[in-house]
Amino acid sequence: GQIFRALGHNAASVEAYARARDVAPHDEGRCDALIGMVESMRDASEADQAMALLDLAQEIAERQELMTALAQIHGRRGDLHFPRGQVEACLVEQRQSLRLAKIAGSIELEVKALSGLGDAEYARGHMATAHNHFSECVDRCRQNSLPQFANPNLALRGLTAFYCGKPRDAVHDCLEAIRASTGSRQVRAELVARTAAAPALIEMLRLSEAGAEAEAAAQLADRLGARRFLPECLSFQSRLCRIDGQNDKAERL
Repeated sequence: GQIFRALGHNAASVEAYARARDVAPHDEGRCDALIGMVESMRDASEADQAMALLDLAQEIAERQELMTALAQIHGRRGDLHFPRGQVEACLVEQRQSLRLAKIAGSIELEVKALSGLGDAEYARGHMATAHNHFSECVDRCRQNSLPQFANPNLALRGLTAFYCGKPRDAVHDCLEAIRASTGSRQVRAELVARTAAAPALIEMLRLSEAGAEAEAAAQLADRLGARRFLPECLSFQSRLCRIDGQNDKAERL
């Protein structure tokens, strides 16, 4: 299941974990397999099934007092609430995940929960609180050599720094995140960082750099099929055209 997930073959991963669940000789193995199934369910149409599997896993984890598993379960449930717009429910689950991760002594689950809390607070418009969560997440990652989690959250720390009125901090974090993400091929983190860097660079009147980041972000968004980023990228390019006096081009964008 883990190998298939790492290769991006999510359906095969779910099948492998389902077989592991069926043949597991004890509750802990069944619980791990159920969580593995949910981790590989990335399609929105699978969300209800994933929630049901998490409920089954939670029954086992609570009965056996499996703290690490419980932290995983609450964190993943929070992740499922988030795209549905159920922000308050997401916050409840991520807070519980953070508490349990600390009890279990799992730094990895702790930083995932902090990142989830940052996402939820961002969605609520609480930028300073979100920024604090992302900042703590980055610090914990760096203290514990977890660059795979540090880079995406560094981009988000930069994004929230911009909305907190700190464009210089935003540029610093975003450019660092871009360098780190391109080196580690974390393309989604690179996209977030470039999209956040562009307006911050405009505020600092570093206009040619802003244009380069907006163009690069638009190309990445198109390549990834992440179409929700495209209007934002085009708005930055339009703003730059207006600053340059190219009003007709700005209108076309």
